[in-house]
Amino acid sequence: MFKIIPIFAATVATLGGCSNPATGNGGGSVNADGNGSATFGDGNTLPDGAVIDAAATDTVHVDATDAAPTDFTTGFNCEVEGITVCFNAKVIKSCINGEWQFAETCAEGMECTEGKCGTPTTCTAGQTDGCAGANYVKVCADTGKAWLTKKCPGKQLCVQGACKETVCTPTIGTCLDQQNIQVCKDDGSGYDLPAACKPGNICFGGKCVSLCESNLKISNNVGCEYWAADLDSCHDTFSAALNKDKLTPDFIAHSIVVSNPGGFDAEITINIAASCGAALCEQVTTCGGKFTECKNPSGVYALKLTDYIVKAGQSKEFKMPVMNVDGSGIFRKAIQIKSTQPIVAFQFNPFDAEGAFSNDASLLLPVNTLGKTYFAVVLSSRPDINIGLKMPSQSGYVTVVAAKEGETTVLVTPTDKVLAAPKYGVPQDGTTPAALEPGKTYTFKLKQFDVLNLEHLAELNFKGPTDLTGTKIVADKPVAVFCGHEEAVIGNEGASQTAPVDPNDPNAKGSCCAEHIEEQMIPLEAWGTEALCVKTKSRGGELDLWYVVAGEDNVQLTTTPKTELDGKILAKEGKHLILHTDQSFMLKATGKVQVVQFIVSRGQTASFIGDPTMMVIPPKQQYREEYLIQTADGYGTNWVSVIRPKGLVIELDAVALQDAAFATFGDNTWELGYFEVKKGTHIFKSKTGGSFGLMAYGYGNATAYGYPGGMNLK
Repeated sequence: MFKIIPIFAATVATLGGCSNPATGNGGGSVNADGNGSATFGDGNTLPDGAVIDAAATDTVHVDATDAAPTDFTTGFNCEVEGITVCFNAKVIKSCINGEWQFAETCAEGMECTEGKCGTPTTCTAGQTDGCAGANYVKVCADTGKAWLTKKCPGKQLCVQGACKETVCTPTIGTCLDQQNIQVCKDDGSGYDLPAACKPGNICFGGKCVSLCESNLKISNNVGCEYWAADLDSCHDTFSAALNKDKLTPDFIAHSIVVSNPGGFDAEITINIAASCGAALCEQVTTCGGKFTECKNPSGVYALKLTDYIVKAGQSKEFKMPVMNVDGSGIFRKAIQIKSTQPIVAFQFNPFDAEGAFSNDASLLLPVNTLGKTYFAVVLSSRPDINIGLKMPSQSGYVTVVAAKEGETTVLVTPTDKVLAAPKYGVPQDGTTPAALEPGKTYTFKLKQFDVLNLEHLAELNFKGPTDLTGTKIVADKPVAVFCGHEEAVIGNEGASQTAPVDPNDPNAKGSCCAEHIEEQMIPLEAWGTEALCVKTKSRGGELDLWYVVAGEDNVQLTTTPKTELDGKILAKEGKHLILHTDQSFMLKATGKVQVVQFIVSRGQTASFIGDPTMMVIPPKQQYREEYLIQTADGYGTNWVSVIRPKGLVIELDAVALQDAAFATFGDNTWELGYFEVKKGTHIFKSKTGGSFGLMAYGYGNATAYGYPGGMNLK
């Protein structure tokens, strides 16, 4: 009588059994009482010549003539969770939590075969019944009562139900190049004639796939699915008086701009989950001369795009319905952008500077690059002003977008008070506080298309400004995170909590003016340890504001040339340092850091143009060889800062940039150049394939926009 003890090897996932030493069957042995460990010579044979492979079959069969071994008991270790085995002709056991557990006794007239109860098997000993994997064949046991899995000898594969020598693996393809594929014949004797993938597809991993499928394996800002939100803008009546539509910034439609860098036309779909009222207005356009507002939760549906094709090499603006996320809460206001071809996507809030005096832009990141851990960067807030000049509060915010199907759990630990809104799910624990407290972790359950907005509590603070920088966001699924400010005023010494001197006086300077700012944040996984921090094109005597946030504990900073950051240590993750400077510099850190750049209000400049904008700085490690950028409409000047290794040839729209336009900075191995570009879409590319950095921004009258030109997110 054989005692069969299944053993799973971690490295090969093969299950074998031991034989009765007296008979000499099999290549292994077990001690006399059956309680020791089993050993096998070739690891392949069981009684009746059975060969068991857990990975191939997920079942083990013990011949029905064998009695139940007393030592095959609950508690014996197993490795393949959920696998079922025939303990004997009647009893099934399953691998649960690493141990064999009783699962089932077969009913009268039924027997266990291949880990399941069924009608007793009858077959001819040695008969084959097809393949059980690439190199396994199903063979009838000597008893004629069970099908067993047997490994093909040597390097043979199971082909058409028998073990054979082959040239290649049947039906598996091989890429000859990006456009052509060869597929192995069904019998493995060789390859079929080469075939071209259909237009719009490439050969990737031995298959012809769409460019979007292949792009999922690449982590950069080029992608086929993006998530966005109409981020919080201030209800600013002063700006309303100045724009042509007399609308406050929170009620001006923002735009998604799609650029198609590929060789095939892209079909765009934009999905939302908020009702817009009349069906006529459920489209990306204006309705009856007024902007459409979408605010009530609904099922997910596609907006009616008047023209959903973005031709190869072109860009298109999709003006969105108004879906402003205002105040703290959970809102069904996420925007999903999908494309049939890889694209670059931007969000402009709004796109046309002439239609508003409060603008910014975000480079959107594809869904396959989103992460689970983020740290916020947010400027300080200002409460309502009701003395003389009446002005609404201006607050910073952190916005989390649930991009994955099902429920996403998000943990948020704010660094300062967050405006509570229990009615709208902030917090979700049933309490009704006035504010979420700093240092406490709050849990939020989000569904796909939910937007969690956390607005900084705007209150007077005589100890100095506070903000939500360093707030930690951790999710159990990838999420998109945005940070920004309804309307920030930034001076040469930082974010101001004071009102503009007089926004109606074109000659007023001081702290004027306030501007909506926003940016999609980089997940912690893609942070780096080096950043090249480049001053924006000067508007006349102003400083730029820099935030440096630690992604881990005890991070020491070094800057070249030396700045006030040099030698400083960020003791804990989420801690940050601030720098005001008119210099460009190189920053190195002993651990992961995130760098964010802000530019100041126009009142701080000699030219009295522009206004605040926010730009995340890609780590040097995430630089690319090619960038596609899109300028906004209505700006006096559009600029690009190009950061290149010394001497690297960069082309702008296929024309090489002149070396004379660059100057060295940092450790003198890098060069910086400022280039004014015309309105529209532009491609910057390294001629020889080297990586470089790029920032895009523009200045208008009391407005500005800015974003990183692109990045890898490895």
